[in-house]
Amino acid sequence: QSTWGHSSLLRSQMITLTKGSLYAGATAVAALSVFGYWRSKRVRTPASTLAGAAPTPAQSLTLDAARAAAESKVPGWAGAGDALLAKPLSGGMSNALFLVRHSSPPPGCLTAVLVRGFGEGMSELINRDDEHAVFEQMAAAGLGPKLIAVLDGGGGRIEEFLTGRTLTRDDFAAPDLSSPVLTAVLTSLAALHKTKVALPSGPTSGTPRARLYLERWLALAVQVLDSRPLDGGFAFSQAWLAEQVRLVLADWAAMSPPVVFSHNDTQYGNVLLDDATGRATWIDYEYAGENYAGYDIGNLFCEHTFVYTAAVAPGFLWRPEDYPSDAKQRALCAAYLQAASRSASPDAVEALVREAQLGAMTSHLAWALWAIFKADTARSPGQGF
Repeated sequence: QSTWGHSSLLRSQMITLTKGSLYAGATAVAALSVFGYWRSKRVRTPASTLAGAAPTPAQSLTLDAARAAAESKVPGWAGAGDALLAKPLSGGMSNALFLVRHSSPPPGCLTAVLVRGFGEGMSELINRDDEHAVFEQMAAAGLGPKLIAVLDGGGGRIEEFLTGRTLTRDDFAAPDLSSPVLTAVLTSLAALHKTKVALPSGPTSGTPRARLYLERWLALAVQVLDSRPLDGGFAFSQAWLAEQVRLVLADWAAMSPPVVFSHNDTQYGNVLLDDATGRATWIDYEYAGENYAGYDIGNLFCEHTFVYTAAVAPGFLWRPEDYPSDAKQRALCAAYLQAASRSASPDAVEALVREAQLGAMTSHLAWALWAIFKADTARSPGQGF
């Protein structure tokens, strides 16, 4: 039976975290709660406010190490010493980010770079060879920053520092149905979906990442649930999770939309906007690969509801009342179709809305499984994912 018409609603709940609770458990509960919301089609639930001490991402790179890496690897920066000024940047959900500036760069040399340290415990979730290949090909296509260097040991990289600002939830959740920011975001997403990318891991014969991630991350989550309960008293039925994966994948098989190159993590922190030109650029291609366009658009719908800058544990707030209205979903899908030079007829818009709604449900289930696995790899209570 289809997930659209079957299975009970997973009730959302007010959650108070104990001091030792993990961000991952709360993330999984929130994600599964919205997953349940979509299965029930239109059941609205109150926002969850989570209290406690805010966590910080696992730091795989220090400020001094970032400065030293930039000095040794950025062309023309060798021996710069105190001329290099470094500061940490916010917005890295699982990575440590640093901006390093050269106060007096030699002629023709870069003035600033972004140094990224990859988060710990990600090797089973992300193929770094594929990610580097995607990163370079997106840069070549003018759809992302340039790769400057890979850090020794492969624990991070140095990237071109793009002019612009990282988007916020307010940019996504703006009530204006013709928001120029969201139009720019969807225009960039449509261009990304037209890109042809070769991955070192080889072709997957059109297998969408929705299937690959759900199946792979379910297996990883089950390993965690087999080994111990999650901190904070969170409990999930393995059989129930497996059944939801089966039902969601059956819905995709029945719908059978085309597969495109996709970002697969379309949260607002992964978009840079140049306010001067109005151009949006997607960044952070860790999870990119073949998938359904509706997965990216549906994930974008979901990101209207999450605030990742909360000063309380687990570091986010869920506001389901900010989920895009039916009218806004249609407007966003119409804008995407127009940017993709496809028909934006009423029937075409409704078909993409339907695909995006299934994408929203799928992305929440995927990130819930991701969070269960990450709960077991967090370095200490109150840290991690």
